[in-house]
Parts: sequence; structure tokens; C-alpha cells
Amino acid sequence: MAFHKIAIGVILALALSTAALQGVAAGASATSAPSAQAQDVAQGSLYPRLDGRQGEQKVLVLLVEFPDLAHNLMISSIRNEFSRVASYFYTVSYGEIYLTVNVSQRWYMANRSIGDYLSGGDGYNALRAFAEEAFAMADGDVDFSAYDSVVILHAGSSAQFGGSSYTLDGLGIETGDGATLECIMIDAEYDRWVLIAHEYCHALGLPDLYDYASYSSGSYFSFYAGPWDIMSNDYRYEESALTSWNLIRLGWMPDRSVRTVMPSETAACNVNELGKLSGSRYGAIRIQLNDGTYYLVECRLPVRYDEKMPDFGVLITHVNESIEPGYGPLRVIDSTPSTGTLDDAVFDLRAGKTAVFLDEENDVSVVVLRLLSANGLGFTIEVTDYANGQLALETAQFLLDAKDRVTSRFYVLDVFGERAAVEEAFDTYATGDFQGAYKQAQDAIGIYWLDVSIRIAVAVAVVAAVVLVAVFRKKVRELRRRIDKKIDPLKYPETLPDGRADLR
Repeated sequence: MAFHKIAIGVILALALSTAALQGVAAGASATSAPSAQAQDVAQGSLYPRLDGRQGEQKVLVLLVEFPDLAHNLMISSIRNEFSRVASYFYTVSYGEIYLTVNVSQRWYMANRSIGDYLSGGDGYNALRAFAEEAFAMADGDVDFSAYDSVVILHAGSSAQFGGSSYTLDGLGIETGDGATLECIMIDAEYDRWVLIAHEYCHALGLPDLYDYASYSSGSYFSFYAGPWDIMSNDYRYEESALTSWNLIRLGWMPDRSVRTVMPSETAACNVNELGKLSGSRYGAIRIQLNDGTYYLVECRLPVRYDEKMPDFGVLITHVNESIEPGYGPLRVIDSTPSTGTLDDAVFDLRAGKTAVFLDEENDVSVVVLRLLSANGLGFTIEVTDYANGQLALETAQFLLDAKDRVTSRFYVLDVFGERAAVEEAFDTYATGDFQGAYKQAQDAIGIYWLDVSIRIAVAVAVVAAVVLVAVFRKKVRELRRRIDKKIDPLKYPETLPDGRADLR
């Protein structure tokens, strides 16, 4: 089943004056990417805030089969799949939105065979005609004006209907009950719930976060955001949540939960698990840059729809709202680019991870100070300048090396309190005093080497004592033998060459 899709809205916009098609068409012809200047120069945001994405959203699912392709799944199975979609949005929105889904009571029969609809090559108009037929068939049974969104679910798989699922916008289709349908989704009977959720995100106004050109060439296409956002179409871990950028645009992360920091500003704050925000606890930090772009810093933990993610920590994304969908308006900053994957992109203050993000050009650093555990999981993060970030990076690595030494399985005892000294150094680091933390870690390492030296000296002394005792015991035994022989020669007789005892 084809789960990955390439949006063809930009492609069709070159040939059509109608509104964009936001979904995916595996067979769509690719257009050339915008020039570097068009992509990278800020020309105002292409992604305004989205209103009306709170509260109840009523969704209608129309079931359509074809003369040459009948359905196989029971309607109850389809309801179960959409219930997972509804559960997903209630969870990732932290209760801001809930879907009431009504699946049609029967399958409507399309007028033509499945292959006829897209055979002409005009994808947008062919899909529009298919949608108009479906609405006409159901018009007598359905009050379309009662719904916020409509999904047409066709029999078979996406591969049998253009190779994709679709979201069509700007339709303006009028129904018999006076409703005007501007946006619909077309999904397949065998589509997984996560793909349906991706399409519904399009209906809410979210863009694709994967690369169109790479998709059209058949190569890996989720290198902008990896598995960290459902709009990246990277479903290797079965499910994905939404990045803070999409949550903010949808109004699911309120402005009070976003701390804005300017490039010249130094600020430290707690970034908490999303959904547990109040008072001074933030869900994201926005670092505004001079070129109009910005960074978003958020906390990703193994809870809810991040439970199956390959890693946890602080996720940093770079947002350029002048870049069109499919060309990377949001790009995850990779903490370990040498691995060639975004699965381990998060920053963290633990062994094997990178604790500091450095941006010399913008004189910005993001420092992970510590992991929080009380009152909701999260991280304490400091935004500072490049030079201080370099010091923090060096200190963090030194602290981790020191901790590794004093907690090694080959180093069991803690005679002089070096482990406590390292923990104190971590506490000092968490306050932003990187020089002080480095000095404390050096002192802890000094104590460690003193401890090691004393242990070596004690070990040498013990070995020497054992050797001396062994030698002394041998000497004592020899002396006793000589004395005994003087007293009683027969007790230790000499031996003749032929082996007989010399009793003389």
C-alpha cells in the first residue's frame, strides 16, 4: 500500500488557474524547484495562523466503490480506523479539538470503473469530477451543511487510484442542500489511520514537510523533518506527533506557552512536556533571527504519540516561512549529522549526545542545561551567544567524561566523594555557570586520580606484604628445619647417592 505521497498543488498551479491540490499524486509530473533566491529570501509569511481549529469538528465519510472494484472491509472496521484518527487529534491537540465522525451507512456505486477516472491525465479536474459524482449520489441521504469536513473513502488501495490519497482545496462544489464544499479528502479503503490523519492535517491547513523533488525521483524524501512530524510522511515508527510550529499555527499551543528570545538576548527557561503548561512553564522557545527566519526549541519525550520515537531530548527546528511546501519551510537541526539520519537529531545532556547547538553566523547558541523530572518532564534550556555556547559545549563534554570515569563498573567504591563532586558540577552547570562547573569537574577528576593513586599504592603494598610474608614463612621453615636437625639428626636424615638414608 502506498503511504507516502507528494503534494501536487505547486505542480498543478503552473498549469491550472484553479486552487491548489494539496494531496499527493505518485504519478504527477514534477516541476522544477524555485530558485535559491526565491526559496531563501524572506518575502513575508506563506503560513498565517489558522483560526477555527478548536472544539468539535464534524466529519462525514462517504463510502464509494466501483463497478470493477467492490469493497472488502466492513463498515465497522472503517469506523474503528477513523476512531483512531479522532483519538490522535484529541491527543496531539491536548483536547483543543475533537472529531465527531459519521461514516455513511452504505457503499455508493461509482458511475465508471476505477481506472477511468484518472485516465485522462488531468488529475485535479478528474478528482473533482469524481467528488461531484459522489456528492450527487449521496445528496438525498446526507445534509452536507451539517459537516465541517468531508472524506470520500473509495474501495481498494491508494495504488489503484492514482497511487495516492488526496486533499483538494478551492473546489466550490455546491450540494443540493445549499452547502458549498471547498475542501475534501479522498482516501482509500486500506489506508492506515496515520495517512488519513496526515490528509486531515492538510484540511486543517498544514503543509507537507517532505521534499517533493526527491519523492518524484523515488529517493528518500523525509530529510527535512524525519519522523518528528506527521506532515513529513515518515511512518517508520508507525506514528508521529506534530512539531511546535504546527501546534502554534493551529492555536493548540497558546502564545503564553511560547517564550520569544531575540538574537542579542540571553535567557534560560524550562521547556516542558507539551500539554502540561502553566505559569512560567513553556512548550517552546522561539529564537527570532535578523533575516526573518527563526528557530523553535521544543521538548520531545517518549509519551503519547512520541512513545515509539527512536530517541528523546530537545528538538530544534529552523523555520523559514517564505519557503513553499515541499521545499523545507521547516527543517530539523541534526545534533549528530555524521549518522546521516534525523532519528537521533535531538540534543541532550547524556552520554553519546550533543548538549549544545551552535550558530556562529547568527551568534546564537542553545544549551541543554538539565533534564527535569518534577512537575512534568522537560528540560532547562539556555539561549545564549556563540562564545558562551562554545564554553558550554566544552564543559558539557568534560562533565560527561568525568561522570563516565567515576561511575565506571570497574570503579566501584567512592572513598573520597568524587561522584558527589561530579554531581555538584552538573548542578553548577545547570545554573549557567559553565566556568565554575568546569573547575568543579576538574577538582572531581583530581580527587578521582588521588583516589586511584591511593588504591594503586594500597594494592602494591598488599602485594608486597603477601610476597614478604611468603618469603618470611619460607625462611622460618628453613630455620626451624636446621634447628630440629641439630636436636634430632634422625628427623631430617641426609640422603646418599643411591637414595638410601645416611644415618651416621
